Amino acid sequence: MRKIVATAAVCLATTGGALLLSGTAFASHLEYKGPYETPDDCVHALRALPPDPTVDGAECIPLNGKHYIEISHTN
Repeated sequence: MRKIVATAAVCLATTGGALLLSGTAFASHLEYKGPYETPDDCVHALRALPPDPTVDGAECIPLNGKHYIEISHTN
């Protein structure tokens, strides 16, 4: 019985760790702003964003020849 309980505990810990690392344990949604012509324009706009407590992260990404701010919000 102890081996079964120990095995179950290891499986749960491993699964929880995998979900945490992959980001699925923390649900969020993405918002995009742009387009911006150059990476510098994107970074300037990113730095000018107002503070938002729901923002988990933000970065400039290239997409279809333009640059966009990708903002991740926590739910």
